[in-house]
Amino acid sequence: MASERSPNLLSDDIEPPAKRAKLEDDESLDVKCDIAPVAQPNEPSGQVEGTATGSDDVLEPEVGISQLINTSSPRFFALLKERYSDFIVHEIRRDGSVVRLTNTTTIPKLTGGDCQDVSSADGYQFPEEIRTRLDDLMTKDKRSKQYVDIEAPSEKEDRKAIHHAVRQQFHGALESSMKEAKGKQVIRVKFCGKGRQVRRKFSPENEYVKFVLLKFNQDSFGVISNLANMCGSRRACFSSCGLKDRRAITAQEVTARRVTAEALSTIKLNSVKVGNFQYTTTPLRAGDHSGNRFTLVLRHFQGSEDHLNAGMQSLKDRGFINYFGLQRFSTSRTHLFGKAILTGHYQDAVDMVLDGLRRFPGNNRANAYRVWMETKDPDATLSHLYKSHSAERDVLHGLKKHGAEAYKEALGHITPSTLSLYFHAYQAWLFNLVASRRINELGLQPIVGDLVLPASAVNAVDLNDGSVEESAPAENDSASASGW
Repeated sequence: MASERSPNLLSDDIEPPAKRAKLEDDESLDVKCDIAPVAQPNEPSGQVEGTATGSDDVLEPEVGISQLINTSSPRFFALLKERYSDFIVHEIRRDGSVVRLTNTTTIPKLTGGDCQDVSSADGYQFPEEIRTRLDDLMTKDKRSKQYVDIEAPSEKEDRKAIHHAVRQQFHGALESSMKEAKGKQVIRVKFCGKGRQVRRKFSPENEYVKFVLLKFNQDSFGVISNLANMCGSRRACFSSCGLKDRRAITAQEVTARRVTAEALSTIKLNSVKVGNFQYTTTPLRAGDHSGNRFTLVLRHFQGSEDHLNAGMQSLKDRGFINYFGLQRFSTSRTHLFGKAILTGHYQDAVDMVLDGLRRFPGNNRANAYRVWMETKDPDATLSHLYKSHSAERDVLHGLKKHGAEAYKEALGHITPSTLSLYFHAYQAWLFNLVASRRINELGLQPIVGDLVLPASAVNAVDLNDGSVEESAPAENDSASASGW
């Protein structure tokens, strides 16, 4: 299999390229666009009018999107996602209810087991400056040697209170000890050494905490990774029904294994809110929801009102082709990565991960790519990557451990949740190809052999479930969570 150049899937410091919106359902509508975007079958593949032209951009024909429900309606043009608040996503539960963040203050109590409520830590409160520095420390790589020094009080009981608060308020992820620095006694706070973290026993009814995650213009992977790090857990302990758009306001449910609601409630991240905590016995898995509710704003509209109404009427009467949208494949062409693994082309898959580093000129990833191309030394390359670059780091750690040509073993170091994204992208690509062929060859009418979902079998979705009426916050204001 020819190796396809692939940028990094897990990047949390770039935004997706412009893509065109369409009447059909598309999970990614990051677009400056033509509402009827898909190239007709008799049009040349490649450049599609209105689609970004960069060499790394994914075009709809590449991922099997080639058919339209309505080819006769006149086109109109608009700008989507000019502001991130123009795109609002609410997850829909299996029972049809809409996920909203309505409560950030109620913390359920742990029951059973040996868990104890440690929210107060004997009432000690760190000064705001110190708390900010400690919160910042929690976002760092646990393997780093960074620390925070706190001036030691003269009274032993006061020092004891600080030591206790460090352990309790940061849930065993940090430890403290007395040190001398610049001629003064300080309490030095750093990450716990290996094997020294406080381990709690969780009863079955407390095994998972479920919560609503509300994020503003943030990447799902990066947010969940930061939440895991700041409560002393691992990314693999967190799960959800699926990733949500970055350039958007999104509300979804997440579960975390052996993490307390109290630990999550104390975390402060910019443009992120968590709440509606409850304990449960089972985690969320991909696809455990009914779908998503989208609220969109189209700006700089060009076209007549009649054209707009005709398009909306077609959408209402005839629906849409339920393609997997461009976001499922990302600019990394994740379906090709999944295909490479499933067909045994492990070296191609490794090359796709590491080759993604080249797309970031002038920063540490570019330096890592240069070192890798010059030396093929995993250890030297790792020294240029942050912890957040997880896919690249996982592969490089695998090559370091198993050998420079142990490609299959190196891929085994990528977390299962990340690998599943690649496999799901490959499945989505196959679905799109089959859907396009079905419609192109057999038309839109049901035929013998089609699976048909009766209208009576579809859960009704309550889009007005009693929450506060929504209004998008200003682009620089994500403080209020009420009603989302």
